[in-house]
Amino acid sequence: MKKLFELLSNLGRKEEGMTGPAMAIVLASFIIVGSSVAFGVLNAGSYSSQQVEDTLMASLDSILGSVQTRGATTVIDVDDDGAIDESDRIEFDIAIVPGGNPVLVDPAADTGSIIINYADAQDRVPGIAYSVAEISGDGDNLLETGELFEITVKPPGGSRLAANETFGLEIIPPQGAVLTINRTMPPVIDRVMTLH
Repeated sequence: MKKLFELLSNLGRKEEGMTGPAMAIVLASFIIVGSSVAFGVLNAGSYSSQQVEDTLMASLDSILGSVQTRGATTVIDVDDDGAIDESDRIEFDIAIVPGGNPVLVDPAADTGSIIINYADAQDRVPGIAYSVAEISGDGDNLLETGELFEITVKPPGGSRLAANETFGLEIIPPQGAVLTINRTMPPVIDRVMTLH
């Protein structure tokens, strides 16, 4: 038994020269694994930054081609019959967003111009006819920075807006965000009504 105790006590004191090379291998493997992880993180970051740039540029394109309303929407009961129908008018002013790209506003154009959709409780009509009056501009149909156009639409045949009814207009530019105008008629229909 004495020999067993001596053997066990000598086992703890016995030192060999393999600790240094083993430690070097362990450290080298940590460096290799760490550099591989760092390379993966950097590549993922480069890919992500490219994706962020692409998304940002697409968002900018959609904003820069957008139009906005200026002022209120005016509804005119031309025939003074107490309801808004195809003989009456809806008018609103549009401009481009600050720093935006020019937008063609030409009712006679087959392509490349804004499109206006109409919707109310009775119907939804895509691509309704409209007319344009230049409030301020340079004489062409291109809505540019600092210009203001007045758009006039007539409710489509079969539509009749009475008191407290809601209608909507979608102004769709060839490029950019869709502008939606939703308004509710007042409780009493006057000849000229300003709706905010």
